[in-house]
Amino acid sequence: MTAVLVSFGTGRTSPVADVARVIATVLRDPARQIGQVFELTGPGSVDMTEPAAEFSRATTARSHRANR
Repeated sequence: MTAVLVSFGTGRTSPVADVARVIATVLRDPARQIGQVFELTGPGSVDMTEPAAEFSRATTARSHRANR
């Protein structure tokens, strides 16, 4: 069994689906972005159970969430 070890316990995260698109947008016109702050978050908040399940489906490995 594969363990997905996380360092934030039962915390939640908002993963960004396409960080590359955000970076490309900034690099396309960097002068316009000076002084701006970008908080990169995804559309929803998830705990690590959901990404672990996605990992399992994608790799056909059995995984579980283990807090450390």
